[in-house]
Amino acid sequence: SRPLSPDVIQQAVMTEAAAYRALFEQPARVAVATTFVWTEAVEAAWGCAGVEVAITPGRRCTCRDHEGQPGCVDAAMLSGDSSLSGLTYLVRDVYFEPHRGHPPQQLVEGLVERTRQGRACLVETHRFNYLDALDDSLGALGAALQRALAACPSVRFLTPLELARAMRERDPDWMETRLRPRLSAWAARLDEIPRFRRASRLSGLAIPLALLGSRA
Repeated sequence: SRPLSPDVIQQAVMTEAAAYRALFEQPARVAVATTFVWTEAVEAAWGCAGVEVAITPGRRCTCRDHEGQPGCVDAAMLSGDSSLSGLTYLVRDVYFEPHRGHPPQQLVEGLVERTRQGRACLVETHRFNYLDALDDSLGALGAALQRALAACPSVRFLTPLELARAMRERDPDWMETRLRPRLSAWAARLDEIPRFRRASRLSGLAIPLALLGSRA
């Protein structure tokens, strides 16, 4: 891969934003970098074009390596973080690709874990799943949603733009403010870090953390 100049990036983004507005009769507010490779200059151009939200995998890859894989990571982010350009990041890290054999339970497990962590669940699925073997993929998606509703009856659905705005504005209808549930969520998030999980078990810290989670 090779870098592009900020001027070239700016022109490309403005052209894309104009095409989006012409097609959908509304401005583009959410951007997803193709194959999750983008740069800070791209974010700046998105901001100038009126984009508010950048969908990410939790890290920013700025180039491709000699094997063509995303590389040159220069930033990491969590959902709700802000970029230097003022965009709100969202992390999409629950994968459901029926065409690749992902079972409905994979989506459900991701939702349950994100709920335990007090995080929004952003599911990544691509249109190629629903081009071939359409009935099978739609059936798997329907089964996944039914199981998700059974596992988390209080689940609610938002667009990425609505979610990002709720996070940015700390909307109390969507953001947990009570201390005990927040502590429980943080305990669940810490448990996701392998080194911390191992150290907490060796030190005995895992016991009070487990009690905290069970009493939330």
